Amino acid sequence: MVDKKSGIDRVFMDVFQRYKNRLYSYSCRMIGDKDKAADIIQDVFIAYYRCLSKGQTITLPQNWLLVAARNRCLNAIRNDKKIFHWMISKYPQVFTRRLGPLNLIA
Repeated sequence: MVDKKSGIDRVFMDVFQRYKNRLYSYSCRMIGDKDKAADIIQDVFIAYYRCLSKGQTITLPQNWLLVAARNRCLNAIRNDKKIFHWMISKYPQVFTRRLGPLNLIA
């Protein structure tokens, strides 16, 4: 059992070292808040570790991590009005009635 755990830890640390900065940058760009981005990335890596420890095979960790980070960022945007208003001010063309698919501004 110790060998399996150390193997999982080794795989996790390799993936963590390889992708942590990319995911953090991606999350910062998506939500514009460094602290929230760090929290999101921490949650993503915790979920990844849990999947590994349950024996799930993740053949493309970069894709898995990116999708998990994107989904958590979208949840943060949806749930946090401050981030949502930052998105509107940064990308007004996406949220206008005429051009935007969401028609969020009346």
